[in-house]
Amino acid sequence: MESSVNLQEPLSYVVWPIVLTGVITAAVLLFFGGCWYLRRRRKMAAELPKVVKPAPMDMGRVKARYLSELADIAGQYDQGKLDVRGAYQRMSRCIRGFVHAATGIRVQNYTLYDIERLNMPELYYLVAEYYAPEFARKSDGDVRASLEKTRSLIERWQ
Repeated sequence: MESSVNLQEPLSYVVWPIVLTGVITAAVLLFFGGCWYLRRRRKMAAELPKVVKPAPMDMGRVKARYLSELADIAGQYDQGKLDVRGAYQRMSRCIRGFVHAATGIRVQNYTLYDIERLNMPELYYLVAEYYAPEFARKSDGDVRASLEKTRSLIERWQ
């Protein structure tokens, strides 16, 4: 049986409508993608908290309270009442509480990324140091060195 099918040559049809449709689609996607990106960026900039000093307080008293808490953490760790993970969790709670008391910013609820955006590099590096021992499956860390860094940051805080 003989068939007589005549096939068209490749690209014998008009190509410009396909190309024009592709260019228009790309332009629309680029426009809406740019709008989305700019809106997101403005929103992130607006959400950045302002560091505002709370009502006048005795910074010496605040520092003494949190340095005492650090001494308590060190004592409990030395007595074996706290493991490495527990010590790092309490240090994190302590420094976050201190920063909240000193600045009014509720860093207790902040992620590491949020803390980085605060532009407080020493706090960021200290909390980043806590993350591995706090959240790792097996907690390893130099608790003594971290306690000393935390103590130093609290003592130097302005």
